[in-house]
Amino acid sequence: MIELTDSDFKSKLKNILEDKACAVSSDRIEDIYEKIISGRKFVKVEQPATLKDGIVQLSSSEQKEYSSFFDQEKKRLSLSKFVPASGAATRMFKYLFEFKQGNDTLNLQDSFWTNIKHLPFYSLIKKEWGNDESFNDLIEKRDISKLVDTILSEEGLGTMPKALIPFHVYEKEVRTAFIEQIFETLHLSEEPLRLHLTISEETKKLFENQKAEFESEQFSNISLEFSYQSKSSQSIAVDEEQQLVFNNDGSLLLRPSGHGALLENLSKIDSDVVFVKNIDNIGRAETHQASVFYKKVLGGLGIEIQTKVFDHLNMLENDPSNTQISEAIDFLKTTLYYKFGSDFYDSERSSQVNFLINCLNRPLRICGMVKNTGAPGGGPFWVKTPEGNGLQIIELVQIENDEILSAATHFNPVDLVCFTKSKDGGLFNLKDFRDENQYIVVEKNHRGRKIWSYETPGLWNGGMAYWNTVFVEVPNTTFKPVKTFFDLLNKDHLSLD
Repeated sequence: MIELTDSDFKSKLKNILEDKACAVSSDRIEDIYEKIISGRKFVKVEQPATLKDGIVQLSSSEQKEYSSFFDQEKKRLSLSKFVPASGAATRMFKYLFEFKQGNDTLNLQDSFWTNIKHLPFYSLIKKEWGNDESFNDLIEKRDISKLVDTILSEEGLGTMPKALIPFHVYEKEVRTAFIEQIFETLHLSEEPLRLHLTISEETKKLFENQKAEFESEQFSNISLEFSYQSKSSQSIAVDEEQQLVFNNDGSLLLRPSGHGALLENLSKIDSDVVFVKNIDNIGRAETHQASVFYKKVLGGLGIEIQTKVFDHLNMLENDPSNTQISEAIDFLKTTLYYKFGSDFYDSERSSQVNFLINCLNRPLRICGMVKNTGAPGGGPFWVKTPEGNGLQIIELVQIENDEILSAATHFNPVDLVCFTKSKDGGLFNLKDFRDENQYIVVEKNHRGRKIWSYETPGLWNGGMAYWNTVFVEVPNTTFKPVKTFFDLLNKDHLSLD
């Protein structure tokens, strides 16, 4: 154990890292350590974004127009869909883990047996058991302990990537979240497009094998790509005595630093339009066309806004008139919802122009927002920024004021359309638009003791804090998450037969 108060901490740490060939630099470890000890920081949230005050509500005719506009424009654009998919199914089966630890919060003994044959992975459990006669005997005796052990075994469902868990049962096939994402993507465009998944490196073969089972001519226009979270982005852990936590072999305990680390993966996607969606937010085939309609709506609106951004930048960079400056200010206020501070209006004309160029020359995202129905997670808020007040997605744990939380009307389902190229066609350096202070310190359990770890500013909250952001209300029917396996019994996932 390293005494972190030692004056030669850096040299001691460097020797340990070199001895165990650690991918994380000593400077990063020292920085993360200081942030963990300092604890989490709350964001200066002004108020929730609401309809007509930060959230756009489109009429049905406007939605149709933007969807059609996207279909018209997509032929000249390169498209990608970015899906973080490296997470394990641990949280999905959390009630089974709790049961195994003697904490049966849902009375699984009754609820599990009532629904087991309706779960899409029922046949997979039966296959894992291996013996039909003994499995039927298990079901008849309602021996849940043995069944839970099977699901949570080293080779069981509980250790698989969530993306590869069966989600939906059809007449002739069973589809996992991964395969269902491919089928939904087919509705986005008849033109070639890229489906990019972030996964753990050791699971790549499993993904490739699963796609091969469904390979057909339908998939021919989709280029499937995988990338991995950089090992250098991992986080350390600190115990209750504020000491670094080590593995039994003397190597430093390293943990993934959250989906914010995937900003690096997103920044390498060279596409004009990038759709971002969570792996578990996917419904049955019957719902795909309706869900994709709203993706096209967001995409069409984004293409229109990006075109106007580039027009304003061209004018501002070429000796703009007072009228053109006023038009740019109005555009930022009414379309990108900037609320300028008083310093802006008191500054010199040249400073105003430079400020406007800086505000416009940023990545753009159009974010679908659903009405808040109590789902856990973040939402759209007005946040105090160096430029004035700006729109951001903020997680609940980042907000200190309960009154602001209770006034929130909308929720972030992670339904984004991102534009990461500048008007000259080059990719923005996305790290330049991240708020480094929006990290989160999380409490975990490691071998029966409390530890604390650091999570990088989240991909769509702190990781995109200084993007130009437009929130658009979309129907709650577009949001079909699977957080626990019981969600698969909802109408959006259960077979309609």
